[in-house]
Amino acid sequence: METSGSTSRALTEIETHYLYLKEEWDNSTTRSDLIRLMEEKVLVQEQVHVDSALCLGLGPLETTSVHYLDFDFDQGSGGYDDYTAVTMRQTRASLRQLLAFETVIACLRSKFTISNVYFQDRIFDAMEIKFLQRRGHTVLSFNHAAAGTIRAWQSDTNSWLVPGLDPALHPLMSSSTMIFAPDLDFTVLFELFYNCRPSLYLGTNILRCITSEEYRYRFLPRYYPAEDFPDFLATYDDPLIAKGVRGMHTTPEQEFVFMWPADLGGEDEGAIEEATLEAEEVRGEMSRVRRQ
Repeated sequence: METSGSTSRALTEIETHYLYLKEEWDNSTTRSDLIRLMEEKVLVQEQVHVDSALCLGLGPLETTSVHYLDFDFDQGSGGYDDYTAVTMRQTRASLRQLLAFETVIACLRSKFTISNVYFQDRIFDAMEIKFLQRRGHTVLSFNHAAAGTIRAWQSDTNSWLVPGLDPALHPLMSSSTMIFAPDLDFTVLFELFYNCRPSLYLGTNILRCITSEEYRYRFLPRYYPAEDFPDFLATYDDPLIAKGVRGMHTTPEQEFVFMWPADLGGEDEGAIEEATLEAEEVRGEMSRVRRQ
């Protein structure tokens, strides 16, 4: 059983690591680039109006939260030191992502009143939840049974199951929600965007999966036709490279981009309501496909 002393030490370690990386983050070009993108390209968009924020799939904030069995020993020497190095990189990446998210929230609050900031990750433990709560955030528990699983396809013969979205998130995702999803599987991201037309998104470049022939076949789920994907605009010409936030190697589809709804052409709320109804119809079709 974990003692109160060890619990306190674990929480202190997360806070110490966070403060160390915050000093690094505050002096980084990635942070200044992120603020520039917010000021020059995001806050000027008339379609962007945010009153709540949701961070999904942030990842581990303490090293010990990464399960030993999740480590792929084929990628290293197989020793404990190798495992520790990998989990430390994951922790540092998650904390950098948290710092990026908090920077975005601070920029948004210069223009909007954001009442609630929510977090959800199926791997969060008690110490990570307490750390986020100390920072004024609300952490939502993950209902594994309700979320179920989704089959992610990479090819006709290669697929795997990943946890889906928790239905409890649906009331929190609206046309005035900012969503940060740095590490969700692409299949889950597609489900997210068919459940919600968020006012603002920051995460991996999911639009590349739709518009690029190279990535479309690898990542586009079969029951999500690309032509039916909600109409979004993105910072294609000036992406925030993930390695600046994650501190690790990145591939083209892991560029971080901002996305926001395309201009509604003056239809405003009517168009949003129509898009929401269409999303509900797609969710019903998804449920039917899963039951088959």
